[in-house]
Amino acid sequence: MTTQKPPVSPVGRLVGGNPFKANDKDFDGRPLMTRDQKPRVEYLVQIAFLKTDALTEEMRTYIYQTAMEAFPTLFVQGQPPPGFSFKWTDGDSTVPNQRGTKPCEKEGYPGSWVLTFKSAFAPKIYGQNQEPIVDEKAIKRGDWVRVGYSCKGNQSQSKPGVYLNISMLQLCGYGEEIASGPDAAVVFAAPIVLPAGVSPTPVAPVGAMPGAVPGVPAGVPAGVPAGVPAGVPAGVPGVPAAVPVGVPAGVPGVPAGVPVGVPAGVPGVPSVPAVAPAPGVPVVPGMPAPAPVPGFGAAPPAAPPPPAAKQTTPGSPTYASLVEAGWNEDQMRAAGYLPPILH
Repeated sequence: MTTQKPPVSPVGRLVGGNPFKANDKDFDGRPLMTRDQKPRVEYLVQIAFLKTDALTEEMRTYIYQTAMEAFPTLFVQGQPPPGFSFKWTDGDSTVPNQRGTKPCEKEGYPGSWVLTFKSAFAPKIYGQNQEPIVDEKAIKRGDWVRVGYSCKGNQSQSKPGVYLNISMLQLCGYGEEIASGPDAAVVFAAPIVLPAGVSPTPVAPVGAMPGAVPGVPAGVPAGVPAGVPAGVPAGVPGVPAAVPVGVPAGVPGVPAGVPVGVPAGVPGVPSVPAVAPAPGVPVVPGMPAPAPVPGFGAAPPAAPPPPAAKQTTPGSPTYASLVEAGWNEDQMRAAGYLPPILH
């Protein structure tokens, strides 16, 4: 397998990195720079290959031989110098790395050799049938992949090692996703302890009245749904009872107890009697006026426009509102809304 040019890795599990993402910082958050101190980017993947797979040992042998050929004077009797960078990690190691993490405690590492492949260019990515993949969501950490790569010495005598350059990646199978970062269940395992005076439930806004119902304006009685006018007579199906306000008793020509709109004493509403229907017009509590039946009787003539000079008695509805409600001047005078005609 590893004698192919370029060599192809066995199938392993993607445990780190992202083949679609260009990184401009290293693992410690420092900017990536070239040898002449210019900014650069790199693509990186970390793949865990099972130790029980014979192809894994064949790949490691190929990398080891390449390292010996690149640094013939550094290998003594076939043994590498201390700290030689082969770009692999023993997934069963209990020795913490430079960031204090033990490889054996990382998901997907135990029982595997984890190799790191990099490239300054985006690798080509393919599916199981060699179809190109461009959707970065199609591959996740935890899936099983293999890579086409190259291996060569880094030509550094002070920090000798090899480069494992990835040129392409193939999605071979699907696995359980490996989440990055710490587990919230572990981080927040301790019970919540609130400082004194802190409420664990939402707090009402400053200035809200006690017992106020969210979404209901202040001043609306509890139990009255929005949109129901005050003063609706009791007994209308589906409408809660409200206090009806009638025309004052004793007004000639006006039936007693006829409900009008707004009750007295509502803040911000002037105390002006509402206009009741004209005398003689039948009223059914809670029911709208019946629509005229086409062809049955003549339509009533339109009310004449109110004369601009007409004035009602103090405390009475306006002349225009009375006319609009169907009152004539005789009815207005009988109800005391217009002054009597002096002869």
